[in-house]
Amino acid sequence: MFKKVFFLKNILSTLSNYKRGKIHLSNPPLLAWVEINNICNLKCIMCPITFSTSRKKVIMSLAQLKQIVDQIKGFILEVYLFVGGEPLLHSDIISIIECCKTNGVEPVIHTNGVKLSDEISKALINFRVRNIFFSFDGYTKETYENIRVGANFENTIENINQLTAIKKEKKTTKPHIVIETLMDRVNIRPFTIEKEKKFKELFIDNNNISFTRKYISNFATEMPANEIYTFPKTVRGFTFTPCPNLWSSLNILSNGNVVPCCIDFNGENILGNINNESISKIWNGPKIKELRLKHFNGDIGDIPLCSKCGSVHRKNFHGIPFEFPGIGSFVRNTFNYDVYRAIWNRTVNL
Repeated sequence: MFKKVFFLKNILSTLSNYKRGKIHLSNPPLLAWVEINNICNLKCIMCPITFSTSRKKVIMSLAQLKQIVDQIKGFILEVYLFVGGEPLLHSDIISIIECCKTNGVEPVIHTNGVKLSDEISKALINFRVRNIFFSFDGYTKETYENIRVGANFENTIENINQLTAIKKEKKTTKPHIVIETLMDRVNIRPFTIEKEKKFKELFIDNNNISFTRKYISNFATEMPANEIYTFPKTVRGFTFTPCPNLWSSLNILSNGNVVPCCIDFNGENILGNINNESISKIWNGPKIKELRLKHFNGDIGDIPLCSKCGSVHRKNFHGIPFEFPGIGSFVRNTFNYDVYRAIWNRTVNL
């Protein structure tokens, strides 16, 4: 409880610093993204990792992960265990989950579900992980396998159903299962409500699963055209707002490089490296402070990652984006995922 009170105070401090355009921050990060590997077993047609990444493949060691958790455990509620890879491919994924939970940091796992095994499912349950998110794009076998190239529709559903079966056997509700589908704003035929209804029926105990629909973004990069997704323009019709990630989030790649954003898959904007500097030093270092100043002044034309990103035009309330990073962490960990999603739907309107 004390940590949540501290975290809430940190949220208010962060919002104040963001609104005033402070570039040297008194608040620590609200959220951490830690890429435990940048390896994936699929070739998804809408993923920058499939087409544009040029980084060397690196698997973060368990020892390095422990060093990161030790530095952030005092002020972070959640750590996202991915940026540009599939977390369940890490051979130490169970030990990584254990490390996070025993240090009071909730691990957030987004996975394609292909490598979900009984052993991993039991670990998720035993360590009482709150939520697990499955990226499941496509309500039919044809659409899903055309989008998530290398995956098998029936096998992935079976993996998720097996997790549900083990949960029922152990008489637990955790982890809560969330199935996320990326939709297209233009081509809605693969994502109709009728198809979604039939899709839901494939899952056992589906009344206790959250099914969410999100719209595809442009991932701040040029993506090759395909028959399913139309990647949106940079401007979505909302007001420009400085990127809140620079005031709220820490993003660590598998090689230790710290970048300003979770979609900097190629490590284009390196702020420092945790092998050479502490997280606190990087958080108020000269490179990130320069980015904060540029964003606050709206001067991002010479930053390709930022100028191409659709997320700098956001729905906001008096200049503060509704989807400000870190607030969701507080809601999910204080209440539950469904409360968080209800708030998201009313504000961000996805």
